Amino acid sequence: MVSYMKVLDIFSGVGGFSLGLERAGMETAAFCEFDPKCQQVLRKNWPDTPIYNDVRTLTMEQLKNDGIEDIGLICGGFPCQNISIAGKGIGGISGEKSGLWTEYKRIISEVRPKFAVIENVKQLLSRGLSVLLQDLASIGYDATYTTFDSKYFGVPQRRRRVYIIACRDGIRDGSDIFKLEERSTEEHFLKVAAIEKEFAWNFEKGEDIEEAFAYFTRQRSDEFACTGLSSTLAKRDYKSYTDVIVQEGKVRRVSVAERMLLQGLPQDWLEDCGISSSKAYSFNGMTTNVVEHIGGLINEYEKGNI
Repeated sequence: MVSYMKVLDIFSGVGGFSLGLERAGMETAAFCEFDPKCQQVLRKNWPDTPIYNDVRTLTMEQLKNDGIEDIGLICGGFPCQNISIAGKGIGGISGEKSGLWTEYKRIISEVRPKFAVIENVKQLLSRGLSVLLQDLASIGYDATYTTFDSKYFGVPQRRRRVYIIACRDGIRDGSDIFKLEERSTEEHFLKVAAIEKEFAWNFEKGEDIEEAFAYFTRQRSDEFACTGLSSTLAKRDYKSYTDVIVQEGKVRRVSVAERMLLQGLPQDWLEDCGISSSKAYSFNGMTTNVVEHIGGLINEYEKGNI
């Protein structure tokens, strides 16, 4: 493994980005997160890592004064509300919340990390990606992007998200950081089969799995079906019951611990943080397994292997 890279995690949420990159051998130097409840989760899981609370006031000077230097990578998923389907795309990347991309760009420009990794909903492809790439180019960063679906990375959740890797020194000629080969349907079903046997759910499964435990996903027809995958996790799930579990003949919502597992997080990630169930349902970020994969690709790129 290459020597560790220091990471500045902005728009940190509950830390899924940092956990994934740390699993790839990197080290979180600092967070920047506005939501006090998210800050509680970060403090529990990273008690010794500083947390700044507003990207609009975070500066390189402030980081240096606090002894945070030599940042090799900045990561974060800036707000998607003005880009996503749920937000009806009103305002796009210049909208009131998604417009915080300009602060992300400013921080990259000031800190000058070798890499930046950016995540957002798939609608970014038509609602601001060209602006984002032009902005990165204007501050001296070459970039490549792709769309990853979490279901290909060891968690049974459909979650398609755009990921951008920006490189300060330009991307080497002939290099393909994302290895943009198509992932096959067969590969997906092989992974789902492996999940059935090995995925770390904390469920009491009986001998007859279909009767003891079954995960149902709401279809467009409003019917429910066992598909081997969860729906894309969303805040509305707390009220709408998009997915339900039938366990020992009783119907229940998907638990908070189970939702953590669907994001590649430990099931106890939110424990002892004073987070209500309704608030916990709003914690739906990038899948940690996908981020770990991206961190591994960056490591391989640094070694000159891709």
